[in-house]
Amino acid sequence: MRKLILNVHLCFALIAGAFIVLLAGTGIVMEFEPELDRLLHPRLSYVAPGKLTLPLTKIGDIVSQRFGGDSVVAYLPSLSPSWSYQVAIPSGMVYVNQYTGEVLGLRTRGQNFAGYIFAEARVLHIRLATGRLGANILKWSAIGLVLSLVCGLYLWWPAKQVRIRGKWGSGKFWLDLHNAIGNLVLHTIGCARRNGRNSRIRRSTRAGA
Repeated sequence: MRKLILNVHLCFALIAGAFIVLLAGTGIVMEFEPELDRLLHPRLSYVAPGKLTLPLTKIGDIVSQRFGGDSVVAYLPSLSPSWSYQVAIPSGMVYVNQYTGEVLGLRTRGQNFAGYIFAEARVLHIRLATGRLGANILKWSAIGLVLSLVCGLYLWWPAKQVRIRGKWGSGKFWLDLHNAIGNLVLHTIGCARRNGRNSRIRRSTRAGA
């Protein structure tokens, strides 16, 4: 019986956890896309701060002349003095030094591996987080994780050990750490459930009054 519950615990955790990790990973990529983009393209992203910036009309004229008279679609001024301005034209995004007018380069959508990764992460995250398919995946993943936690509680209950006693890097250490994190997550879910139930009761009471 214990071996069966251990296998159920592992299967639910691996399958459901994979979807949760995938959703979290793509969400992190989306959240920090500007920072990651600047990290991967420092030559286009950073400039030496100057005293005065050129007018947007002047920057637009420079970009238009450089790229065969293409019209400017939009300007994206930077939020930091050390970040370059971006000018959108039909053929892509132009990076410009706002102090000197130097054109740092042109990037079209998805022209490199980083752009492809950002675009695919966004599409995957949206498909997982929205729509009927995404809702069902998240629902069953959450149920699977809860079942995995319940099975883990059953396996942990005979020892009831929360402290980490194993030496660093040993199998005992990782097992103790696993048990401690599992207990923390289970108690957190329990607290969230109680708070949600109390909130529903208060709303129902106010609505009835």
